[in-house]
Amino acid sequence: MDNRGKQVVFNSPAALAGLKSFLGLLRHVPNTGYLGSDECMSALVEGKAAAVITDARALISAIQNNRPNVENIAAASLMSIPWSGGGSVVVWRHTHGYPDRLEASYKLAEFLARKQTMLDLAHSSYTLPSRTDALDELLPPDHVLRPVMLQLISTGHSYRPIALWHRIEHQFGVELGAVAKELMQNPMRIWTQP
Repeated sequence: MDNRGKQVVFNSPAALAGLKSFLGLLRHVPNTGYLGSDECMSALVEGKAAAVITDARALISAIQNNRPNVENIAAASLMSIPWSGGGSVVVWRHTHGYPDRLEASYKLAEFLARKQTMLDLAHSSYTLPSRTDALDELLPPDHVLRPVMLQLISTGHSYRPIALWHRIEHQFGVELGAVAKELMQNPMRIWTQP
């Protein structure tokens, strides 16, 4: 989105140049089918890749499942000011004027923001908590992700809230996946098309 959050910029010259460069990396990837975060992590721990770009969930899963060679893995953020994903806790407009609904929404928000709730979610789905005290318990000082996550919590930025963003992001991911699949099947296409 642009800085005002009013217009998508997927088709801007800068975004298209970045996508072309990113997709150009596919020529270095073996055409073995779907290549998601878990597959990338498997390639790394099995010694089939020297480095991968993946998510924290895949790394935490590999560590917790004691994958071979996982002790040799290091982690870094791709950006000096990282992006922080996550959800938003919203008190909907329809609660105003209804004290019982408003109270229930506050209790729900309080429950979702609790340290223990974040730890329970982290343990069951490899989701990282946004609270420092929960992070301290989840990632001890020697954990490979700790420095990256401390950087994320202290300097990370979130994207501007945008209506229907999940739908846009999903469709963009589907289309990007289709482009990647096409390029895996016909690698020269990226260099011959404008």
